[in-house]
Amino acid sequence: MAPKIQPKVIIERTFNKDGSILRKYAHTTGDVTYTLSNKIPGVGYFGRALRCDKFETPIKAIISEPNKPVESYMKAPDGSTIKKVGDKMIQLKNVVFYNFCEKFLK
Repeated sequence: MAPKIQPKVIIERTFNKDGSILRKYAHTTGDVTYTLSNKIPGVGYFGRALRCDKFETPIKAIISEPNKPVESYMKAPDGSTIKKVGDKMIQLKNVVFYNFCEKFLK
């Protein structure tokens, strides 16, 4: 079963000096997604997304780069970070998920 895509509306856009664009999307469920993207000619598309709930508490972080598998990061029950690359899951016990998300889009 394919994941259900929620309708979203862009509510904020910021252009950075390095050419990247930070966008904020609001979903119909009240959730918020932040995306940081940069398309470099001849190299490809680099993107980061941070999915938050309606209180803007981070749920999941995703990194997409050309010629590399997609990396996703989630919060473990103990507050640490779980990194998923393809089918492999690695628990990063020394990385607090909220601290990771705070620096993720910078």
